Amino acid sequence: MEMFRNRLAGGVPGIVERRTFLGEQLDYQVRVGEQSVRVQKGRYARGPQEGETCHLHFLKPLWFPVDAAS
Repeated sequence: MEMFRNRLAGGVPGIVERRTFLGEQLDYQVRVGEQSVRVQKGRYARGPQEGETCHLHFLKPLWFPVDAAS
């Protein structure tokens, strides 16, 4: 998954709820609609701050069916 600050890059819009520095990487919690997505980027990658809008590109998405019995 890629995350961009620029809306011109397209993708699914989201809002950064949490940005945590974990040594060699930054860990993001991004709100997309009613769902939350976790994104990790290298510590030198420029990324959005908490509260900022970003756009996500899902490079190889996998979808799983919902089990109605659960």
